[in-house]
Amino acid sequence: MKFYKPNGKLIIYLFSFWAIWHTLSIPLRLGLEFTEFYWTIDKPLFLPGVWLLGDSQILSGLSNASVKELLPPNLRQENTIRLARPSEQPEGILSRLKQGARQNIRPKHVILNISPITVSKNDVVLTHQSLVHRTEIFDWVWLGEENLRSFYLGDLNRFLEKPFLFAFPLLRWNGSYSLVLGDYLKSGNWDLFWQRKEENQVLSSLYPMQDAWTWRGSKTERVLSKESIFPKGMGQAFGRERKEGLRTWSRIFGYLKSEKIPCTAIRLPFSPDLEEDLSELGIARAFAEHWKEWESQNICKMIVVPGEVLGSRDQFADWTHANLNGRISLLEYLLSLRLHGN
Repeated sequence: MKFYKPNGKLIIYLFSFWAIWHTLSIPLRLGLEFTEFYWTIDKPLFLPGVWLLGDSQILSGLSNASVKELLPPNLRQENTIRLARPSEQPEGILSRLKQGARQNIRPKHVILNISPITVSKNDVVLTHQSLVHRTEIFDWVWLGEENLRSFYLGDLNRFLEKPFLFAFPLLRWNGSYSLVLGDYLKSGNWDLFWQRKEENQVLSSLYPMQDAWTWRGSKTERVLSKESIFPKGMGQAFGRERKEGLRTWSRIFGYLKSEKIPCTAIRLPFSPDLEEDLSELGIARAFAEHWKEWESQNICKMIVVPGEVLGSRDQFADWTHANLNGRISLLEYLLSLRLHGN
């Protein structure tokens, strides 16, 4: 019987090729689109304490000082563990809760950020799935939860593609760098790359602080200009109900109840222009019905921050994310709730 004799030169060639790809991936990572870069550096740290779960709206809107005002007095000295991510969806929140449970780590309190983005069919859902596909290899908790199994493992082609993406990181970043290369071919310079590099370096310095941060990693606080023209009808993107997302929220609430984990759910307002658009389109009313249903279950303390708390453009960095002015206003509002015993 003849045995196959490995080709030493081929093995050396393949290993060298793999090593070059990985070496190049380290500096090139700074040229990724901001959200994708966040996901590449985000390493969840599951520790006992207060877990903050949600998307970039809560990351940019609530400082640790604000978070503490959401809590009962006996928990205000606990560590705040920020497990929120840009483009987060309820499936990602459930996944993180189950990942912590698998490590036998139980939060003392959970704060959830819920908005129309997390219960509708929109581009953020597709972005979330794509980010998980490119930044997370595989997690066994997906198999144990029907909601997660269908959401993350429903596409067989993507599943089979994963080993190649993680063997050669640059393949994962094709989407981000296609825009960089397109910008270079159009303008003849690498401005987009340097802009991303600057934003991502700022984010890298802010991330370890585990507190609210300026959205998009700008060195100076961004303010939504009064001259900016709001794209009327923008809210339509959140108008198609996503039943899978609603079922996952029900699963999250059920899990927190069964595990007797205290929780607070908060609805943060978008910019006044977008909130008005959601109201005119009837989307705000539909979301309020879901909120009323969750509230009736008496599982979490439910807090809706009134739109007038963040009622001016100078409190926002863009149409959806609060800036420093917005964070200050939110803290003042939460302090007023505490003073009034709410």
